[in-house]
Amino acid sequence: MNQGTIAAPKTRNAALDCLKGIAAFFVVLGHAITYLERYHVTAPLWLRATGTLVSAVHVPMFILISGYLCHRQPYGGYLKKKVIKILIPYLTFGVLKLIFNSLISTEHAHGATLWYNIYDMLVVGGAYWFVYCILLIYIAAPIGWRKENESLRRQNARILSILACLIVFDSATIDFGLSVFPETVTVGTVELGTPFFQLERFLMYFPYFLAGMLLKNNLVRLKALYSRYKRIILSASAAATAGIGYLVVQGAFAKGYLPKLFIAISLMLLLYAAAERWGDRPGALGTCGRYSLQIMFFDSFYRVMLYIVYARLFMLRPEIALLVSLLDVILSVVSSIMIKKIPFVRILFGL
Repeated sequence: MNQGTIAAPKTRNAALDCLKGIAAFFVVLGHAITYLERYHVTAPLWLRATGTLVSAVHVPMFILISGYLCHRQPYGGYLKKKVIKILIPYLTFGVLKLIFNSLISTEHAHGATLWYNIYDMLVVGGAYWFVYCILLIYIAAPIGWRKENESLRRQNARILSILACLIVFDSATIDFGLSVFPETVTVGTVELGTPFFQLERFLMYFPYFLAGMLLKNNLVRLKALYSRYKRIILSASAAATAGIGYLVVQGAFAKGYLPKLFIAISLMLLLYAAAERWGDRPGALGTCGRYSLQIMFFDSFYRVMLYIVYARLFMLRPEIALLVSLLDVILSVVSSIMIKKIPFVRILFGL
């Protein structure tokens, strides 16, 4: 693999910041909706439908954008940047989460002992599975990079073939129950969670990263196609989002890989259309996008505390998930802005 090609300096894309902000808010909202079950609060149909849609699109959209922004560069420096921006904050927040679960809210720990929770953080990636997974995806990203003297057409064909194989594999293992990953592994008398190193989710989400690369390679052609058939594309996307989402919520078929894939693609097109309008004026949403990774880190702390405080002061209702999510994001962004001003500490938090 040639490592000598370095892309031009990156400039911020306001529309992509908006989309990352939406993805981060959707992650927080999805967690807030699911979290209601801990308090035995039954979510109404509209809230369950919302949870189905946001959970289908938030991680795929974030990873697709990551693939779109990824470019070939010297691998050593590339890997060092990912360690600083992703692995270091993962370990920082992982340790904070261990302390938090031990001292403040033990009911939300993944295991009964400290050592199991350390294993869960380092081996299973359970502390923040998305961050663990995206780091693996970045490590594997050179698979899709353009090789020296390789034509764009051959690169596209190579990426597309890998993407198609992964989708077939994911559909077989998830939709048809042919998974090769056991849910647990027993070592002696200890039952350990699997799959190790988030391999199953890596295989699930790597296709979106590759799709982002394909999107970048063919952007001019795809944008021309989108502009020409915009109304038809958005109408079909809205119909697919509503129709498949409704069938999933009603239990017509399981929340498998392919239904989520179709919802994710359809909803991303609709969100892209919205981001086109906001791109010149990203405002608060763009700010959320710039701190999207930190929002997902802080979520596990602020969400728990907000629910604890609200449950003690008021009666919990399903609608509170929206308020908790909004406050969660605001607190996360404010915390990130404050930490970013502290030279050494900001590195620990990926800022």
